[in-house]
Amino acid sequence: MFRVVSICFRNTPPFSLTGIDGYLYGRGATDNKGPVLAALFGVSEMWRAEALPANVVLVIEGEEESGSDGIAAALSSCDSWLKKSGPVDCIMIANTYWLSDDVPCVTYGLRGVVRATLSIAGLSENLHSGVDGGVVAEPLVDLVQLLGTLRDSKGQVNVPHFYDNVREPSQDQLDSYSRLSLNCDKYAVHPIGPAAAAASSKANTSDDSNSDNPADDGHTFLSMVPSSLPPKAQILSARWDRPTLSIHNVHVSGPGTNTVIPSSASAKVSMRLVPDQSVEFITHQFRAHVVSKYRQLNTRNHLEIDITDTAGWWLGEKDGLFFEAAKQAIRKVWEVEPQQVREGGTIPVTRFLEDWFNVTKTKNQSGNYSMACVFLFSLGSCCSSASGPVLRCRAPPQRTYPRAQSAARP
Repeated sequence: MFRVVSICFRNTPPFSLTGIDGYLYGRGATDNKGPVLAALFGVSEMWRAEALPANVVLVIEGEEESGSDGIAAALSSCDSWLKKSGPVDCIMIANTYWLSDDVPCVTYGLRGVVRATLSIAGLSENLHSGVDGGVVAEPLVDLVQLLGTLRDSKGQVNVPHFYDNVREPSQDQLDSYSRLSLNCDKYAVHPIGPAAAAASSKANTSDDSNSDNPADDGHTFLSMVPSSLPPKAQILSARWDRPTLSIHNVHVSGPGTNTVIPSSASAKVSMRLVPDQSVEFITHQFRAHVVSKYRQLNTRNHLEIDITDTAGWWLGEKDGLFFEAAKQAIRKVWEVEPQQVREGGTIPVTRFLEDWFNVTKTKNQSGNYSMACVFLFSLGSCCSSASGPVLRCRAPPQRTYPRAQSAARP
C-alpha cells in the first residue's frame, strides 16, 4: 500500500531522493514510496545473490486514502495464483511511522475508525443576514449545536455506551510506554500572538498548585488523559488505548462570507475505536445519538447522516517467529533495539489481508501456536520543521547477504 506525501526540506527537489546527514528526503520518502521501493530492491538484491529462501509476493495498491475499494477485486482476479504455493506464513505491511527520528518500530496494533458526514439543509437558496436574519432557522446554527453534543471540553465522547467495551490497558503495558523513545514536543503549548503568550506565561508561572489549566505542565493534554502517568505514557495511552471522536471540518453552501446565511451546511466527523469496541455497535449508537439530539432542536431543517466508511481495530501477535525475525533484522541492520508499538491510525487493508490469506494465530495439535503473523514496518518518522511536518527516512548501512542454501525463484 502506498500514498504520496509532498514535503520539501531545505529546498531539496521533491522528485529526487536527497541524502542529508544520514537521512533521505523526497516526495514519499517515508509515506509511502520509500518503503515500497525498499521492499522491491531488498527482494531483488537477495534473489540476485541467491539468498532468498522463500516465496515472496508483493501487493502494491494506491487506494488506501479512499478506502482500498479495489483491492478485493484485484486479489480475486489472481486468487489461484496467489495461493498456489500454499498457505501464507507472514504478511509485512510497509506503512505507519516510527515514534522517534532514529529508532525503528515494528507495529502490532491499529485503531479502528467510523467516518461520517452530517448534512443539514432546509433553505431553497442562500440568504442575506441583514435582510433575512432572524426570520429562518439557519442550517449552520443547527449544525453547530448538533456538533456540540458529540463531546465535551475534556474529550469525553457523549455518545451513549461509547466506552462500554473499551479494554483497559494493564499496568505493565502503561509502564512499557514510558520506556519507549518518543518526542513530546509537538504536544507542547505554542501560544499565538502577544496576548496569548502573556496569558500562557502567567499560567505557567502561577503559584496556584490546584490550577486546572492544561498548559500548566507545558503540554496540551486533555483532562481525560490520566495525569498520574508520565508524559510519554499519557500520550501513547491516549493514542493507542483510548477511543476518540474528532470533528474535521465544516462546509457551507455559498461563498462563506460574513453576510451570507448558507442554505446548507455539513461536517465531517470520525471516531477512532480500540479493542474491544464493535464498529457496528458504535455506528448504531452514534446515529441514534445524532438523531435524538437533532430532534431536540425542534427545527424544520432536514438532517442527513452518511456513514462514509468503517474499519475495525486490529491487534497482531508479538510472540510469533516472523515478528521476532523482523526485530532481529532491525538489530542487525540499524544496530539498535527496535520498539514494539501500536498506531493510533487505521489501515483497513491490514485486517482484510489477514482474513483473506487466513493468517491468524491458531494452536496446532501439540498445543503450540503457529508461526503465522501480520505486522507493519515503515522506514521513518514525521518530524517537525519551520514549515510543518517533514517526512524522512533514516538510511541504514549497506549490507551484503549470505548465499542461501536453497534459493527460491519466482
